[in-house]
Amino acid sequence: MNVYKSLNEIIEYIDNHLDEKIDFDKLALMLGANSYTLQRIFSLLANVTLTDYIRKRRLSTAGEELFINKDKVIDIALKYGYDNPTSFSRAFELFHGIKPSQVTKDTKLKIFPKLVFEEKDESKEAIIVGTYYSGEIKKTVFSIMNYVLPKMGVLPMHCSANINECGDSTVF
Repeated sequence: MNVYKSLNEIIEYIDNHLDEKIDFDKLALMLGANSYTLQRIFSLLANVTLTDYIRKRRLSTAGEELFINKDKVIDIALKYGYDNPTSFSRAFELFHGIKPSQVTKDTKLKIFPKLVFEEKDESKEAIIVGTYYSGEIKKTVFSIMNYVLPKMGVLPMHCSANINECGDSTVF
């Protein structure tokens, strides 16, 4: 099975289940590995931990919902797995730089879009197409030389992951 195809299926599953508890063991089965191996592979290729990726996708989607639907903060907090609106508000403010109760039509919110893993056949390079936000917008490039993914049957090859700059904060 193609590792990149499996990772894309995992990303799709995560995106479709952001409002539910995500079981890492279930995700690991989709990759044909254990939870620890999945988290290591994801972190290595995406330059963000799986837990951080899920948290940032949830906060990004919550911001979009608050911006578009004007839902109550407590409803959004509970929907995305926060125990109370206070913890959600703190996490939201750290991510977006604004309290959820202050979101208006003029608010600029940061987005953390879904990652897409892509293998280029002609050069045998693995490329991650997506954006990464970590406190400030930045472009990150890293290479993995002759890295063999355990139990995946992936031959040693030159891999490079490219995470693109997403520019200024994006308005929903």
